[in-house]
Amino acid sequence: MVGGEAKYRALRAAITGTTPPVTAQPAATQPDHFFQPAREIMHPLELEFGLGMPVNQYAMMESAFRHAQGETVAANRQRLGELYAEMSAVAAGNEAAWSRDSFSAEEISEPSAKNRMLAFPYTKRHNSQWNVDQAACMVMTSVGMARRLGVPD
Repeated sequence: MVGGEAKYRALRAAITGTTPPVTAQPAATQPDHFFQPAREIMHPLELEFGLGMPVNQYAMMESAFRHAQGETVAANRQRLGELYAEMSAVAAGNEAAWSRDSFSAEEISEPSAKNRMLAFPYTKRHNSQWNVDQAACMVMTSVGMARRLGVPD
């Protein structure tokens, strides 16, 4: 399974008023299967109430989880800040990271001019950057095939 996007490339083209080149995919490399939903995957009510963007969906789930756990808003903000600060530190040490900036829990959790609130309780630094060029691939096979191919357990 493969997926990718070229949002940064598209953003740069829009800013510079250019059209990015399109690389043709040879017929021999076309996917065996291509899946696409037959219709909109979101319910019209979700869209009507502003849940079209993932940040809004996740924020609603985070708030429900916080409430179910009996966690205060302040404790939730602290916990999320600490969790995301750990991830920020990992990214800072990764040469291939889109951003190698490291932020403290407070810099992530507290809204500011450079860290606006996107969807409570999430600030901009709680969220991934979507203007990136990135791709991922996952190979799935049976245990028997993996063993025949010499893939270690």
